[in-house]
Amino acid sequence: MTGVVTFECFAGGFFLVQRGWIKIWGRKIRFIEFIGYDEAGEACTSRMFDNFGDRFGYEWSVVGDDIRIAFGRRGSGNSFTGKFSANGDSNSGAWKWPGGGYSTTARKVRKRP
Repeated sequence: MTGVVTFECFAGGFFLVQRGWIKIWGRKIRFIEFIGYDEAGEACTSRMFDNFGDRFGYEWSVVGDDIRIAFGRRGSGNSFTGKFSANGDSNSGAWKWPGGGYSTTARKVRKRP
């Protein structure tokens, strides 16, 4: 898998927006994801939309350097578990689901002046 992802705060500061593209399994997928806190569910959740018309929901958890992203809700059996580097410039981990999965490493690239 290869790709490029950016994160930015949405106007008002209540949501984090992730935009990007990935190439995986021979498909180039463009997406946008809105990440925010769901007070009713007391969890950090997101909705992702892609160029194939797919919509996905996730539940996020970041504690210290550990990150976990569950497809749907925690305990779904489909999730990413990873760790940020000590300097915060990368993270690595793996998506796993019954019968499959893949490992990833993401590195921060600074914008050029």
